[in-house]
Amino acid sequence: MPRKYCVMIDSSANSLKAAEMCAHMCKEGDEVNMYTNIPRHAYHSPYNTNTEYTESHQTAIRKASDLFKDIKLGAITMKMDVTPDVRANVEEFCKSINPDMIFMGSRGFGEIRGVLGSVSQYVLHHYEKGALCIVKADKENAAPASEEGVNGGKHYFLCVDGSDHAKRAAQQIAPCLQPQDKITAFAALDAPPQYYPII
Repeated sequence: MPRKYCVMIDSSANSLKAAEMCAHMCKEGDEVNMYTNIPRHAYHSPYNTNTEYTESHQTAIRKASDLFKDIKLGAITMKMDVTPDVRANVEEFCKSINPDMIFMGSRGFGEIRGVLGSVSQYVLHHYEKGALCIVKADKENAAPASEEGVNGGKHYFLCVDGSDHAKRAAQQIAPCLQPQDKITAFAALDAPPQYYPII
């Protein structure tokens, strides 16, 4: 059965990596819906002219679109908004298309928000079907060749704890696996604490 995906696009490396993950999981007949939102305050910022900010997003859209060009998708759409409330618009867009999974890259602006940005946090905690968020996509954090899948496939790390969330994660990733991929399942058992003598 064809699946429906949503990819959040911005000019960050994390966003492009999220689109790459989506492209890897896509199969013939799937539907991809790309979405980008330029915050109105940034759009009118004196540090970014309208043209510069819009062009950076358009470049990101082109790069993301190129990742899907060799896949026979059932449909691929793109929507761009300029609004003051990015989170509300992301939520509205996702509700309108009801995707099986959302792919996004965290911007993580500001230490007060922690590692993830506020939009990423909201989607991860409120979207019921499933969301994948790339936190830091750079060469320093890339997996060594020995940890990659076969012939350049992806290596997935799946945490299993018996919860409904863990089951849902397994259900989401199973249809997306390609023959060359590798999956490592990890389970931590809840055991009584062990006390060792101090020497």
